[in-house]
Amino acid sequence: MSQKTIRMASEDEIEVTQVNKHDLIDLTTDAEVVEKSFVSDKKLNSYIGQLVRFTLWIFDNKPEHIVPSVLETFIDANARDIEDHENRPTKRAR
Repeated sequence: MSQKTIRMASEDEIEVTQVNKHDLIDLTTDAEVVEKSFVSDKKLNSYIGQLVRFTLWIFDNKPEHIVPSVLETFIDANARDIEDHENRPTKRAR
């Protein structure tokens, strides 16, 4: 994996805009609270499916963006999934 340098914007480069309080999401709260603040119950399954696909894409294509302890868990789970897939019974054996 190659290292990338990320430069933080200086205070002079930050654009300040007016924001309505009701447009803000408190990201310090529990993830479920954040999710419920903008995902309706009707769309929840679709939303979770998109999160899973995005997480898998990050794991496959940009693992450097995953916290190391989480990445280790993903790697272990992926190895178990591969092993389970390779050891599953064939249709004839069922």
